[in-house]
Amino acid sequence: MVNNTQFQSERKPANPKYSMMLIDGHAMVYRAWHAIQQPLTLSTTGEDVRAVFGFLNIFFRSLEEWKPKYCAIAFDMKGPTFRHAIYEHYKANRPKMPVELRPQFNHVRNIINSFSIPILEKEGFEADDILGSLCKFSDDNKIRTILITGDTDELQLVSDSVQVMLSYSKQQKHLYDRHGVEQRYSGVTPSNIPDFKALQGDVSDNIPGVPGIGAKTASRLLVEHGSLENIFSKIDQIEPNRIKESLIANKDQALEGKLLATIVKNIPLEISLKDMELTSYDRKKVTDQLSTLEFFTLIPRIPKYLDRPTETNTKLSSSENVSLIKITDTNQLDFLINSINSSKEFALALHESKMSKNSNQLSGIAFDLGKKSNWYLPIVDEPSKNVGNEFLNRLKPIFESPKISKLTHDGNHLSSLFRTYGINLKNIRFDSMIAAHLCGKKSTDLESLSIEYLSKEIDSNSNGNNEIGINICSTKANAIFKLQPILTKEAISKNVNHVMEKIEIPLLPILVDMQVEGITLDTNYLASMSKELDKKINEIKKVIFAIVNAEFNIGSSQQLGKVLFEQLQLPHFKKTKTGYSTDANTLEGIKQLLDKDENSEESTEESYKVLTNVLEYRQLTKIKSTYTDSLPKLVQKDNQKLHTRYNQIGTSTGRLSSISPNVQNIPTGTIMGHSVRKAFVTSDKSNILISADYSQIELRILAHFSEDYALIEQFNNKNDIHNATASSIFEVGINDVTSDMRRIAKIMNFGVLYGLSPFGISQQTGLTPEQGQKFIDAYFNSYPKVPEYLEYTKSQAKTNGFVETFLGRRRYIPEINSSNFQIRSSGERMAVNMPIQGTSADIIKISMINIQNTINNLKLKSKMLIQVHDELIFESPANEFDQVCSILYEKMPNAVKLSVPLDIEIKSGVNWNDMKTI
Repeated sequence: MVNNTQFQSERKPANPKYSMMLIDGHAMVYRAWHAIQQPLTLSTTGEDVRAVFGFLNIFFRSLEEWKPKYCAIAFDMKGPTFRHAIYEHYKANRPKMPVELRPQFNHVRNIINSFSIPILEKEGFEADDILGSLCKFSDDNKIRTILITGDTDELQLVSDSVQVMLSYSKQQKHLYDRHGVEQRYSGVTPSNIPDFKALQGDVSDNIPGVPGIGAKTASRLLVEHGSLENIFSKIDQIEPNRIKESLIANKDQALEGKLLATIVKNIPLEISLKDMELTSYDRKKVTDQLSTLEFFTLIPRIPKYLDRPTETNTKLSSSENVSLIKITDTNQLDFLINSINSSKEFALALHESKMSKNSNQLSGIAFDLGKKSNWYLPIVDEPSKNVGNEFLNRLKPIFESPKISKLTHDGNHLSSLFRTYGINLKNIRFDSMIAAHLCGKKSTDLESLSIEYLSKEIDSNSNGNNEIGINICSTKANAIFKLQPILTKEAISKNVNHVMEKIEIPLLPILVDMQVEGITLDTNYLASMSKELDKKINEIKKVIFAIVNAEFNIGSSQQLGKVLFEQLQLPHFKKTKTGYSTDANTLEGIKQLLDKDENSEESTEESYKVLTNVLEYRQLTKIKSTYTDSLPKLVQKDNQKLHTRYNQIGTSTGRLSSISPNVQNIPTGTIMGHSVRKAFVTSDKSNILISADYSQIELRILAHFSEDYALIEQFNNKNDIHNATASSIFEVGINDVTSDMRRIAKIMNFGVLYGLSPFGISQQTGLTPEQGQKFIDAYFNSYPKVPEYLEYTKSQAKTNGFVETFLGRRRYIPEINSSNFQIRSSGERMAVNMPIQGTSADIIKISMINIQNTINNLKLKSKMLIQVHDELIFESPANEFDQVCSILYEKMPNAVKLSVPLDIEIKSGVNWNDMKTI
């Protein structure tokens, strides 16, 4: 057993709630692996490290939340346990550990070792048994303990001293005490969990259970009789008869199952409480390990209460390299202004305080000129509040000077906040966030970049202390200044510096202008539309309830699954632990299956009607909740406008993303979805909205890259590309192409860009996978250079580790050399898609820059309002309409020179939906 000789002197808990934290290492690494769906690969080797990241995320969060004084982690050892000797098929149904997961356990172990936390494992036993023995020690010594796991088996360890946290993710976690366990299992106590599993069985451990006994029956029997042994001693009293007979027939199996499910609590462990105390750790070793794994975002999240390191901290303080001057009088301000005018360049960082959910207040500004001193201007500082604002106004010419270069991190946010103070920040020459993104960095926050490039930590948490906040702000300005030459050199070496200088940096102020301008929203129209949706939704509910002869929660996956697949007997593809899968893809797949076979015996007219109504219900409720009800809440009250925020680093292809709201996702696929766009209107009734949209730009880029003669000719001859493709793959004349042929051809054309498989084509077209393959073959026969280009692109990505756009933007794809087929296939799809989608993004960004420069030079009142993928929306006074259209026709097709023309379509109207082609 655990040696408790140290315990008496350690009786007082460090934490008022928990003194000890135990972790089921094996279960939590597995949980992390399955919780993160997409691979997280190292840029240097392509190694998948998602399970390590996920585990450390939970580990750090748990330490910070519970602040235990003692900690230990248990792992399973490779090889059989005593349970396999009892039952050779124990856990036999579990799949083998994925090849990519095994080395991740070693990374976890190494980092845990660096924290000086004991790792426990025992030959012949499972991690559960080690944890059970530690929990018994906690019970005996009344140590308040929390056990972090993802395994329900360990709920049997819950006691007066021990609580169990079932943790699946930040959102999915549940803390169990005795009452919680009894509530989950309908009265079954923690000590009876093995009895429960022996009766019901346990699929994950391959414990067979007693046939015919499910969770409800198992709970009832145990509540009535207290234990498995008592059930058998009173077997004649068991009802109904079929359950009694099944118990009698499977008695040995049930008793063996209980033995398998019972966690051992008396393993001798050579460890003392003192060994588990969180005392000191090698912080540098931990940060080096996290840096090697490229987990820069995790370094600032190392729990602060553990900071009793064995080595000197590497945190960057404002006093380490430069002194800090806090501006309090005009002489200091004059000196700063003269210094800036002399140096012509400075880095700046903001000290902000939260005002509301969506707005910050400027507390101060830090300046770094690359000198021996940094400067800090307090804006909101009670003793000098008025002076701060006065000084800010005196600095306005500096901020707005096009001759003085500014170095920033997230210049969009900084510029936007400055606008609220009436300052239009000009000549941002460098932005460390954008530069890092272009260089392929996954972590682009300033704290991570400082660790990676400067080997210094920035403690970004001031804990409300103003002086600490000022020092942090100064430190950030210093880091930005130091990062500029380093990241610029890297950008040049990777041939992406021109993308930063010619595209991203010039685009930044344009995006800020668009955000500040916003677009007017007709909230009255949306309120009316919301009522109409309510009416339609209620009508759909009535139809569904009438058919099934019962009311239920359509939004509940479990309730809906029972209605669709048990009551209505619709075919189902998969069933999870929580019930039938009812996600949109599943239901659409079932509908397509039934559409293919109208005579299917698996559905009736009524069941099909319920299915189609459920799909429509979901569509309408999503439009209502996401748009008609939510958009008005985002409107700025003083001008009735939406002010979205664009993110230049939100995608790996270079496309812009946006939030509050996400204008990229305003629906277009349905009539009701299109109607949402009617709410986007002009700010003045005499003005006109103009939409300029690139026509099939990605297919044109494909034609240019592939150099396919047939594809190039279609665009040069201004043919309808989808009709032309349909004519070729169906081997019919252009005039004989049907709408269905054109639909399939359109799916093929765009599917090529996204690596659509025969199965994917079948899902979208209703064809079989075999037919899908035939269409792919026919498509590639029509455009033979296209498959050559696709294979060449994948080959280059495997050799170089990255792909590029027409203008040199890069995406690094270590996944493409993975030994895992799924990860490698995902990397190949990225490799094919990025050069085309990224080139499209670059082209529209260049157009935005050229158009806005022309509008500015001509001093027009017209405004660029929205960018959505390949479309730009403008608001123009009527007397500038023709001039703006001329600018668009000139600038957009000539953004770059390709082997095919870049055609655009221009529409106009009073709202975003009701537009007519001009």
